[in-house]
Amino acid sequence: MASLKTTFLLLSFHCLLLSTKFISLEAIWSNSSAGNTPGLRILQMVFSSWVGQDCCTWLGVGCNNQTGHDIKLDLKSQPVCNQVAGSGVFCKELKLGGELSPSLLDLKYLNYLDLSYNDFQGIPIPNFIGSLNKLSYLDLSYASFGGTIPPHLGNLSNLYYLNLSTYFMNFSVSNLNWLSGLSSLHYLSLISVNPIKASTHWLQVVNMLPSLIELHLSGCEIQNLPQTLQFVNFTSLSVLDLSYNNFNSSLIPHWLFNITGLTNLQLSSCYLKGSIPEIAIGSLCNLRSLDISVLSGCSNSSLEEVDFSWNMLTGNLPYSLGYFKGLKSLLLSRNSFSGLMPANIGNLSRLEELDLSYNKMNGTILESIISEIRFQNLTKMNSFSLSSTKKLLVLNVRHGWIPFFDLTHIEMDGCQLGPAFPAWLRTQKKLMDISLTNAAILDKIPYWLWNLSSQIFNLDLSHNQLSGNIPGSLNFRLYTSIDLSYNLLEGSLPLWPSVTGLHLRNNSLSGEIPIKIYKEIIPSSLNKLKKLSFIDLSNNHFSGEIHDHWKGMQNLYAVDLSKNKLSGGIPDSMCSLPSLIWLQLSNNNLSRDLSSSLENCSHILSLDLGENRFSGTIPEWTAERFFSIVALRLRGNMLSGKILKNCVHMDLVAKGRQLDYGDPILNTIDLLENSLSGEISIEITDLSALHTLNLSLNQLTGKIPENIGDLQCLETLDLSCNHLSGPIPQDMTSITTLSSLNLSFNDLFGQIPTSNQFYTFFFYPSIYGGNPQLCGFPLRTSCSPLSDGGEEHNDQENFDDDEGSEELWFYVSIALGFIVGFWTVCGTLVLKKSGRHAYFHFVNEMKDRLFVAISVNMARLQGKIES
Repeated sequence: MASLKTTFLLLSFHCLLLSTKFISLEAIWSNSSAGNTPGLRILQMVFSSWVGQDCCTWLGVGCNNQTGHDIKLDLKSQPVCNQVAGSGVFCKELKLGGELSPSLLDLKYLNYLDLSYNDFQGIPIPNFIGSLNKLSYLDLSYASFGGTIPPHLGNLSNLYYLNLSTYFMNFSVSNLNWLSGLSSLHYLSLISVNPIKASTHWLQVVNMLPSLIELHLSGCEIQNLPQTLQFVNFTSLSVLDLSYNNFNSSLIPHWLFNITGLTNLQLSSCYLKGSIPEIAIGSLCNLRSLDISVLSGCSNSSLEEVDFSWNMLTGNLPYSLGYFKGLKSLLLSRNSFSGLMPANIGNLSRLEELDLSYNKMNGTILESIISEIRFQNLTKMNSFSLSSTKKLLVLNVRHGWIPFFDLTHIEMDGCQLGPAFPAWLRTQKKLMDISLTNAAILDKIPYWLWNLSSQIFNLDLSHNQLSGNIPGSLNFRLYTSIDLSYNLLEGSLPLWPSVTGLHLRNNSLSGEIPIKIYKEIIPSSLNKLKKLSFIDLSNNHFSGEIHDHWKGMQNLYAVDLSKNKLSGGIPDSMCSLPSLIWLQLSNNNLSRDLSSSLENCSHILSLDLGENRFSGTIPEWTAERFFSIVALRLRGNMLSGKILKNCVHMDLVAKGRQLDYGDPILNTIDLLENSLSGEISIEITDLSALHTLNLSLNQLTGKIPENIGDLQCLETLDLSCNHLSGPIPQDMTSITTLSSLNLSFNDLFGQIPTSNQFYTFFFYPSIYGGNPQLCGFPLRTSCSPLSDGGEEHNDQENFDDDEGSEELWFYVSIALGFIVGFWTVCGTLVLKKSGRHAYFHFVNEMKDRLFVAISVNMARLQGKIES
């Protein structure tokens, strides 16, 4: 991507000594080219204040009011907006980049430097930053610096604020010993700095910072969480964030309880295991946000938030939860808690948000627990989540139950709420977010729910057995997402103009997709469906052609019309949509020539046209025009011609794997069941990341490419039902990842390879069937000396020699083992007299015992027979 780099004089400071200081930086306009005048205008607009001799008035520059010394340089990236004719306000972020000049050292009084959220394109932090000894504030976060953090930063003894957080672990650090020189540090953030996991003494280092108030080490892949700390020195610590790490300890260390000033403690997504200790410690009474264990003993606790979601905590929820009367948010989702919800949660009269979803709690949530008796004090609760994956929870309340709370958000996915639609939801007048998927509801959607359409922004009732018709016209709020998929709904497609996501797959909707859904959004009627961004109508009964009226849907990025009865071709206006990147039209009756259908689909990332009746050849311009496509599925059509060389450089979707939007797109090729001919292009072996190659049920000829072993990531290879000839390349045995192979029904000949990965296919002779001239194990046909020609014959002789040698050594090892074992026992008896006496004494004793046992049992048996 081209960048506009405009070099300019950044500072020209004057101070009491009338000295002049200069810094040079580069301003990078990341989305412009060198001749892009809009970018220039924006640069001029941002730095229009950088004129004149009074630098203290310049944007981002701060001076001491008394001395006039330059003490502050705040150049963090900020959005810049400009009025563009006909398009409204146009906003972009202006990011600085290039290299930092050592002339920064001329700013001898600089104590504040902020270059955050810029784009320095992976350059390392210069060592000379550690020489700005007046610095008290340094923020280089999310500025795309890279490499290793220089230990020279430890020389900044006046520093009280240091933020080196980054994206995607661009930074690395071998140790943190340099932090010990920052005794005045109050704030330290190293979010996503890697690999702190290499430092086993990180805790000892930060414990030497007595003034530290906030510590953020989230996402640093820390594995070592010490269970003991002899002396807690950072007693001033108020905020501790160790979330999103992978601790190798399952216990919450007790030294955490000695940091009495903590107000915010975050340990979410740390893979903590074990149960929450039911301990009475009153040392953390200042906590306002907690996302690990909950402690009792604070009679006047100010704790407002508890969040230890996304861990692996087990056991029952502690009864002490009910002691925190000031609690407003209780988030316990995605752990392994079991049992029932503690009854005294009803004492949390200030509770606003309760999330117990995706645990292992079971049983019936009785009316006596959730209604008047237990939950009558939860009048402020507005968000309730109790989802489950295995329908372990049952809601059992009377039909006329009226709860004391008024929810805006409810999520009870996987709970057994049915068979009737929960009538008590009718009393919730503020509902905006409703998710009751897979809730065992066998009912019609009540009319009163549709009356809430004007305030709903998310409605998910999927995976139930809801029936009836969908109202054709409702007034949902802007940017609403509706998911009614996997139900029994009937009727025609509804027209909801403000909906952005519409999921109706796997229902019984029928009829044509109405023209009105497209026609009413052309510029003369922009109020209709102009916000739609995702539509899924798959697996219904829609029929007819796809109408050519899509131009107005400028926000539409994903369309799924698969598994219907649609006919005709792909409308030009559909493929021309500027935002469309994902289009699924498989399993229909679409036809037409493939070239004309794909002509306008050049910018789509994922295109699935499988299981239709498209004809013609794969266009020669495919790879050239589809410069951005990463997924193309063409299986089960009537395509002919050759597999073009330029076509194999595209990524295609694997046979039998339906990709939902958001799934990772694999580098796989699936052209199964067409009429493609010619040879397999040797260029296909350049796809080094290829995982699946399926070219079966075509009319391909020629040999399997000799260097197919270059596909070292290949897991599935299906070349069956073609007319391929020649031997199976020996190079194929080097593909150690190959787990599925099918070469059946071709004209291959010669010996089947037997080394490396091909050993795993010994029990599947069918994968070689239908090749009369193939021989060798696992087929019953043995290879004769003349069956393969010279080279193959030599390979067979070498294999036979190897096999004979292995057989000879097998029998030799048996003989040697027998000889060694025999003489180990017998030689001892011959050479050692005491051992020989003991052995024969043992044999005689065992003989006598055996004779007595047989005689007694025979006598008993004879007595029973006579009686």
